[in-house]
Amino acid sequence: MSEAQGAIVTDYVSDILHRKSVEADLDYYENPQYYDTLHRAQQEAPWRPVHIVNALVQVAQNALSLLAIAGLMLSLHWSSPWSCFWLPCPGSLCA
Repeated sequence: MSEAQGAIVTDYVSDILHRKSVEADLDYYENPQYYDTLHRAQQEAPWRPVHIVNALVQVAQNALSLLAIAGLMLSLHWSSPWSCFWLPCPGSLCA
C-alpha cells in the first residue's frame, strides 16, 4: 500500500474513532476500562489498519501466485502438481 493510501485509511479510522468518542456519554470517561480501550485505539489507529490492509493484499498476491503456478504445472502435465506434493513426502507417511 502506498504512503498516500495509508494516510487516507489512517485518517478515516481516526475520524471514526473521534466521532464515536464524541458521541459517548461523559460517564464512560469515568470508567477506567473504557478509557484504557479508547487510549489503546487512539495509539494503534495510525498503524494497525494499514498493517491489516497490507496483510490482506499480501495474502491475495500469494494466492494468485499459487494459482498461477498450479495452472502452469497443470498445463505441462495433469499429474505434476500431485507428484510435487507426494515426492518430498517421507516413505512412512505415504505408505
